[in-house]
This record gives sequence, C-alpha cells and structure tokens, in this order.
Amino acid sequence: IIGWALFILLNIWMPDFTEKWEYVGGDLGYLFEKILFASAVIVASTSYWFVQYFTKQRFELSLFNYFLLFFQVSIFLASFIDNLFYTKITIQPDGQALFVIQPLSLLFSIFIFSHILIALFILFKESRRKREVIMKGQLKVLFAIYLFFLIVSVTTNWILPVYFQIFTFNAFGPTISLVVVGGIVYAITRYQFL
Repeated sequence: IIGWALFILLNIWMPDFTEKWEYVGGDLGYLFEKILFASAVIVASTSYWFVQYFTKQRFELSLFNYFLLFFQVSIFLASFIDNLFYTKITIQPDGQALFVIQPLSLLFSIFIFSHILIALFILFKESRRKREVIMKGQLKVLFAIYLFFLIVSVTTNWILPVYFQIFTFNAFGPTISLVVVGGIVYAITRYQFL
C-alpha cells in the first residue's frame, strides 16, 4: 500500500522535476507506473490471502488457489512489461496521469475488481456461517471495511476517470487503504482485534 501511495505521489510531483508544463513519461515515468501497477497487484492479492486465511485459520491447498496464485504472479510480472496495459503517459501539473490504454488494461481492471469482490464474498459468506459472536462481529467489521474500500476505489479510480474524465481523486484509493490498514493495526494492537 505504501508503494502504491508513494508512486502516485511521485507521479503527482513529476512535473515539478522538469521545466515543462507537463511531463510526458520517459524511462522514469514508466518505471513509476510499473511499480504503481505492481503495487496494486500486491495489495489486491494479499488482501485476498488475508481474508482466505483469517476466515479459515489456515491456507486451503485447492486447485482454485493454485490457479489464482499463478494468475496473481503472472499479472504482477506483466506489470513490468512495456506497452502491455498502457503506452504513452502524460503527467499534468495537477498530478493527473493520462494513459493511452491498451486492450489488456481491461484484464488488469478485472483482476483488481474481482479480488476485492471475492474477498467481500468470502467475508459475507463466513460471517453468515460462523456461530461465535466475536468472530461474526469481526467478519462484519472487515466486510464493511472492504465494501467501503471497494466503493471508494471503484468510484475514484474507475468511474470518475473513465466515464467523466475526472482524475483529481486518483490518490484516494491508496490513501483510504492506508487509513484502513492503519485502523486495523490500531485495533489489533489496542483491542486485540482479530
């Protein structure tokens, strides 16, 4: 999450490193975007494995999980391939990163969105199945956190930029995720949450 947030901030500051009104991504800009995309893959993947482990208290060695792990590693590695998800990057003074999107960027979007949905589904299903009141309550809290994160991320990183050309709120996704993780860490250390 820190990598995701940090490289969004570096993108926002990128025009300040140049004399130009806008920065058309060169090697450094592309590297920042690759790390940003790879960080998003790590956030999505680890959130799935966290939910999977927390609800079952063990890792399930199923065919689906092996396939998913292979898919996660593939998308992570693909994040570093030039011109796969996007080509030209233009970073404007207000921090907007404008891409020329490639057809495979849809695969990346589906990957991120599906991981959050799968985590929500697992949390919802397990919160209905569990009998212990404390565990049931914790699962409901996690479900609410993931749902909040999904709504904010989809709105600020997908609906607003794609359909309304509003890029101003792109940094909200990682910022909210930092707040969420910080809140969970505080609850774990202060109240033995989870």
